[in-house]
Amino acid sequence: MKTDRLTNHKHDRQGFAMVIVLVAIFVLSIAAVAVYRTLGSHRDTIRRTHWQVQSERLADAALQRALFHLRDNPEYKGETWQPTTEEEPTDKRSVSLSMKAQITVEADDSGRTIQVVADVPDHPTHRARTFRTATLPADEMTPNDESTPPAAEAPDQDNR
Repeated sequence: MKTDRLTNHKHDRQGFAMVIVLVAIFVLSIAAVAVYRTLGSHRDTIRRTHWQVQSERLADAALQRALFHLRDNPEYKGETWQPTTEEEPTDKRSVSLSMKAQITVEADDSGRTIQVVADVPDHPTHRARTFRTATLPADEMTPNDESTPPAAEAPDQDNR
């Protein structure tokens, strides 16, 4: 009878140890999922920040592009500009971004208004979009002027 009690007590301890191990595995699994989600959230934030910086640079470049086109061609009305990179990705994880800038030039008696909408990447919903607007008085833009185009009035810094 004494051996039966020892055997039962030993099985009870093994059962209790199994429950402790299962609870520990469950708690560690929950912690691992939380860490994974946090890292994913940080990665997405970094990606969106990168897109926003690229979008702002693209919008500024598109505004300068429009100024140079207007210098050479006063009839320039704008374009959809999709710059490409000459560089190949440096590793398998690198992805080249597609980007697009819609440039619109509207002229009236008082001058020209340049509007730029820059998207990085060029995707309908998952993108960073930057708007720029510049106004050029009519007397500042002369055809075939070899000098650098005048600086536009302060561009609109509206980022969405």
